[in-house]
Amino acid sequence: MKPKNKKIKLKRIKESITEIEFVEDIKVEKRVLGMLNGKRVGRPLKLTENQIFQAIKLKHSQSSKQVANKFGVARNTLLRHIAKQKRAS
Repeated sequence: MKPKNKKIKLKRIKESITEIEFVEDIKVEKRVLGMLNGKRVGRPLKLTENQIFQAIKLKHSQSSKQVANKFGVARNTLLRHIAKQKRAS
């Protein structure tokens, strides 16, 4: 009787694994479709495009730290957004 139970458990484990793989495949497909449609994947950005443009203007007259404090983000975050915007332009 024991070998039969082991076969049943093994079969259930294999079925579970294939279900998990199936669900993961669906998630990947949805992610790829979203990216093809121009949707962003991951965490939302801390600053909008308008805020980045405002920050660039303010940065000419104020320090990076002061501008970052006005927008409620870290200095590195501000500089990363500005650099990304400049690369895109």
